[in-house]
Amino acid sequence: MGEERVLSQDSDEDSVLNADDNCPLVKNPDQKDGDNDGLGDACDNAPTVPNAPQDDRDRDGVGDAKDNCPDIFNPDQRDEDLNDIGDPCDDPDQDGALSGKDNCPYIANPDQKDNDGDGIGDTCQLDRDGDGIPDAKDDCRSLRNPRQEDRDQDGIGDECDSCPDTKNPAQEDRNGNGIGDACEGTVLDPDRDGVTNDSDNCVSVANPDQRDTDRDGKGDACDNCPTFQNADQKDANRDGQGDACTDEDGDGLVPPFDNCPAVANPDQEDADNNGTGDVCEDDDGDGVLNYKDNCRHVSNRDQRDQDADGMGNACDETDSRLSEQHPWLVWTGLSFLVLVLVTIAIRMVIRIAREGPRAE
Repeated sequence: MGEERVLSQDSDEDSVLNADDNCPLVKNPDQKDGDNDGLGDACDNAPTVPNAPQDDRDRDGVGDAKDNCPDIFNPDQRDEDLNDIGDPCDDPDQDGALSGKDNCPYIANPDQKDNDGDGIGDTCQLDRDGDGIPDAKDDCRSLRNPRQEDRDQDGIGDECDSCPDTKNPAQEDRNGNGIGDACEGTVLDPDRDGVTNDSDNCVSVANPDQRDTDRDGKGDACDNCPTFQNADQKDANRDGQGDACTDEDGDGLVPPFDNCPAVANPDQEDADNNGTGDVCEDDDGDGVLNYKDNCRHVSNRDQRDQDADGMGNACDETDSRLSEQHPWLVWTGLSFLVLVLVTIAIRMVIRIAREGPRAE
């Protein structure tokens, strides 16, 4: 009986009671929670990004916080051009038709004409490998290679190149073994560090020790942020230093530890403990972030501040100007001014009357 009661309190039978389990329905005895959002990695739909609500608008199993196409179902997160926008949501040829529905995704054809009804736009018909790149522009016409990768810049796409890391536009291969003469013997280890590509964590930079301090799969020798995990190697400003290592807002904290990477907040205040710094949030939902909002808890998109005291009218309960605190002063002042003007006018009339008309 006692054992049944314990099991009923530990639904996934991982020896952690439901009340303490960060993944009560999925077994995870280690309770690992990489993004510290209170949800175990085993049941978190975006385990590297804090997203306690687990929002997933397109229901593809990838949380909105991590989804490269949050409104269109794409569980594989495919991104052919590596621009961080999922293919179904991307429009690489900028013709107004998203790749997921574009019958010619890499060549602009806003009319989407397809006279033979084969699903391939007329503009892309001359494309023997069907990779979306017409033969006239394709650097590998016989094999599909929509990214047109050509590491050695010899005009032959990597998919077709017998020596992809060494220029050999003629593709000479005297022994016919499929490996170009220009790189015979080095194709498996182009950086000549004694580690073949299938095991090398830096295929283009020699690093025989394979040191990987942050254990993100990228060797220190070619990692743009060797002290913080960033397997994606993102570098938005292309300065050679990974975004994970860049203190963009200058507050002394880098993104992995900065809860508001775009706005300086060295105190890292986060009143609601949702992983996003208070200055980066918009508590009242008026489109103005807290750090700019003159009325943080009452919506006031116009930010009107009549008395210029730094507090928006929408939440300013105390009028700062003397005229606002005592509105009768304005009317008293105007009345006094009128009285003075009338007095001056009367005196002038009396003076003229006393002096009489001037003699000619």
